[in-house]
Order: sequence, then C-alpha cells, then structure tokens
Amino acid sequence: MFSAKTITQIHHSLQQIFSHSTVLLGGSYLYNEATEDSDVDFYVICNLADYFSFRQYKKLVQPIKEKYPNISMMLVPKILQKYLYYIYGQDIREQIVELPTNKNVIVKNCLKLAYYNYCSYLALKDEKYLSKAVKQIKALTAILKTNTLNGPIFSWKHISLSLGRETEIEGNGVPNQIPDLTPRPSPRGEGETTNDSKVLLQTIKHHHAQSNQYLKFSLINYLFYNLRFILKSNFEFIFSNPDKKIINGMLAELENGKNPSEIYEKYKKTVMLGIFL
Repeated sequence: MFSAKTITQIHHSLQQIFSHSTVLLGGSYLYNEATEDSDVDFYVICNLADYFSFRQYKKLVQPIKEKYPNISMMLVPKILQKYLYYIYGQDIREQIVELPTNKNVIVKNCLKLAYYNYCSYLALKDEKYLSKAVKQIKALTAILKTNTLNGPIFSWKHISLSLGRETEIEGNGVPNQIPDLTPRPSPRGEGETTNDSKVLLQTIKHHHAQSNQYLKFSLINYLFYNLRFILKSNFEFIFSNPDKKIINGMLAELENGKNPSEIYEKYKKTVMLGIFL
C-alpha cells in the first residue's frame, strides 16, 4: 500500500503536469478503504482540447506510471462530465470536490461496470473484480433505495449507511456483512464459490430489470460515444443507444453462454468513456 506522503507527492506531480486542469484523488485511498491490491485513482478534470491531446500527456506521465504501476489516471472533459460521469474526489489543497451528475448516468455506469467486472472475474480469475462487481451493485441498491446522489456513494461505509445498517468495517475497509447480497468480498480477496458468483449475476440481472427507466437515450452520450469510436473506424453505435446497447449486449452474451474472456475483450474499450493514461 502507498503511504499518505507518497500519495500526496504523486498528486502534486500530476497537478504540475496537468497545470490547466484539476487533478483529484478518488476511490479507496480517499475513502480510507484501500487494500494491498487497490489502485490509486486520480481523475483529471480537463478541457476538451487536453482530453483529445491525451497522447501528449501519456508520454509526460509515463515516468510516474513506471515507478508506480498501480496508479490509475482518467481524463474527464469538464464540459461533459455531468452527462457522462460521477466524480467525487479531493484536490491538492485537500478540499473535497463533488461535481454535479444525474441519476441516469450513475445507474447506467453501475450496471455497465457490474456486468463488466463480473465478466472480468470469470475471464481473469481475479477476486478483486468480483469485489468490484459487488460494490457496483450494492451502490446501485443504495441509490435506488435512497434516491441520494451526494457524498462518496461508492464507499463501503457510505453504502452501508445508505442501506440503513452501519456494518462493522475491518482494517481493509471491506464490511464484514453487506446486507441482502451474496457473495461478500473476503478480507484478502480469496475465492468465492461458483454458486456465489451465479447468485451475484442473478442480483445484477434483477437490478437491470428494475432500472430500465434509467437507460434512456442521451444525445450527449450518443454523440460522445460516436465521436470517440468513429475516429477509430468503429461505427457500432451510430444507430443505437450506446449505454443500453452495451448493457443489454453483455447480458445477452452471458445468457447465451459466450466465453467470458471473449466478452471481456469485446467490451473493455467501450464500457468506460474516460481515457485512461
């Protein structure tokens, strides 16, 4: 794990590189829920020019990535953030920055990531993806129950409090008991049973069925997806609702018995719109 001093040094180095942007620390290190396997998540809130100049910045951050392979940096265009992402983080002055969003965006991203992390777990046999899928679907449960979009909604503690039961938090930040869901992530990421992963998939499918009203067509989402992928000669989203196509596509392929590794490879470049450096 990284010390607070190291996190601060990395944060300041990134802010110097992205001098015209705001760099935020997010995720488990911000929530004090990091484990040995946790990545350090940074969001770079930038203008569109910097967003589409990501190759230039990729070279600039390469030395940091080589020294700290567990650093994750996502470029987020500020002008479109509200319509595409949920962002909650801390800037270099240690001030919390919570950018506006909407329920449709969060629900769609929860479903996309729950299915994708489930497929990643089956494909890569890595328990951290099972834990990520559980967190996404538990956060979605809390959002649908409370209709609250404020605060660190992907923190285990926040999820537990939102569901009305403050569970005991162990030193690694994972609740001993996550109500109303099996499987639960184990303290060190040891394997869950096949039956547990099947129960998780059924839970994701249940929430999917209950959330169709939030999968509405978004013009900004449509335009941004197509702008991203048409430039790569990928035209699959021209006649579709991109998020709905991805979510329903992963479900259909899982139900049809497609190899999870093939699903993982197919969707890994389209699940998230953010550019990762």
